[in-house]
Amino acid sequence: MTSILNTARLNLLPGKPIDPDSFALGEIIPVKWIRCLDPQRVLIQVKGKELVAETSVPLSEGAEFQVRVEQLDPRVILKLLMPTGGGSVSFSLLKKYWVGDPSLEMLAESWDALKRVVGPSLPREALETWARIQETTRQFSGILESGADPQALARILDQSGLNLENKLLRLIASDGKPSTQAALEGDLKGLLLKMKDQLERVAPETARQLQPPIQKMELYQLLNAGEGDPSKLLLLIPLFFPEGLRWTEVLFSGDRKGGGPAGDPERALLFLLDLPVLGKLQIEIQIHEKRLYGRFKTADPGIGEYLKENMSRLSDRLGMAGYLADLEIRVVAPEQLQEILPARLEGFPDSLVSLVV
Repeated sequence: MTSILNTARLNLLPGKPIDPDSFALGEIIPVKWIRCLDPQRVLIQVKGKELVAETSVPLSEGAEFQVRVEQLDPRVILKLLMPTGGGSVSFSLLKKYWVGDPSLEMLAESWDALKRVVGPSLPREALETWARIQETTRQFSGILESGADPQALARILDQSGLNLENKLLRLIASDGKPSTQAALEGDLKGLLLKMKDQLERVAPETARQLQPPIQKMELYQLLNAGEGDPSKLLLLIPLFFPEGLRWTEVLFSGDRKGGGPAGDPERALLFLLDLPVLGKLQIEIQIHEKRLYGRFKTADPGIGEYLKENMSRLSDRLGMAGYLADLEIRVVAPEQLQEILPARLEGFPDSLVSLVV
């Protein structure tokens, strides 16, 4: 399966084998990026050996990195931890590399186009995968309840595609006895990749409609890896509205506040929606025990009035769920409703990427 994360890897060329016995799982070792040989190949130095690898990752010549050995067989996989000198993995370069990052509008368009072409003409196995995708996407609509239920949130994170590669690595570490299908079936990104692979030869145009959400998920994986704060996560999840499924950016924060380890947990969710009827709508929710603070932002005064008229109904529903709600509507300038991802790219720290040698 072709995947954008493949471009964030170093693939050792045939004819230059490396002895897995010279590495130990979990070992941290230095790697030096010597020079680019051509647009696809680079020369690196690992444990005193110069190796030629294929990659599209834009790294600086002469850069030195600390890596951790994450896999030995069938290939040695090294995960970049942090630049140590001589150069750096500049996130601005990765930002330029992903200039084609799909917008929420593009995701909605590609998904609607995909629904129009899914039918009996597609292979049976692809239709079965599509049914699993539909079933999985509908489970994400409980995201609001997950703000007060850590177990529900954990299930959403497990299905969001954020940890797909880690699941596969754990299978490999366990000698691969469990079927990789189990990791794919319960994971939205895994299912999208599976269906894309099933359609590549028989329906390439349809397969291309699956690429935007996969691409967005993989960029979020890189962003979350580089953030260095496990209590904050940026996710791409599908939510269902009367107009149909819409991909939604969710920034989740589970920081503890209250003066120490015994402080009460405070959770925060930041949504950016793009709906045909309401347009762009940003929702920020903070939950502290049973108090819920909600801030709604729109650039359309008419939509602002519509939301105000319906706030009492929303407060009543939240009250039935056990929350004491404090809700506010704000009309803001359109530029204040930009997607979370571009806003967070500015000044973002160096990213982590995986190296395969």
